[in-house]
Amino acid sequence: QGIVNKIKASNMDDEAFRAAYDYISRGEEEKGLEEIRLFLQHNPKVWNAWFLLGWGLRRLNRFDDAKGAFLEALKNGGDENADTYNELSLCYVQEKNFTEAKNCLIKAMSIEPESTKVISNLGYLSLAMENKAEARKYFAAVLEIEQNDKIAASELMKLETE
Repeated sequence: QGIVNKIKASNMDDEAFRAAYDYISRGEEEKGLEEIRLFLQHNPKVWNAWFLLGWGLRRLNRFDDAKGAFLEALKNGGDENADTYNELSLCYVQEKNFTEAKNCLIKAMSIEPESTKVISNLGYLSLAMENKAEARKYFAAVLEIEQNDKIAASELMKLETE
């Protein structure tokens, strides 16, 4: 009941919010962005809405705009959510701002220490920084948590054959 009350208080049961999520999930980002912008006009302090906006923008490779939306999400309460930092890190990677990307991923890890998604992204960040030894460690760590993670296994295999 507490979760339901929180959703209603944040207006996340709003039709535009739900529609935005559905559109972006289905790959119809432009429609989702229209809906979430409508929602934000009346609910500018809902971090989840800023997160959805950032997610849609990132999926469209509009990384600078996405970064701005994720930063707004952090300012409005999304700073306790590992996914917000994880998504923001992807924007920083595109800017080749590897220091900020790593800071975001470390923060995400402090919130969700066993998130294989975050640990994998630390591996990809290490690859982008041309640190293959560190990348190996991260992908191996993913496999320690989730033995059937095909992406980490594939990346580790590539690293072993190089």
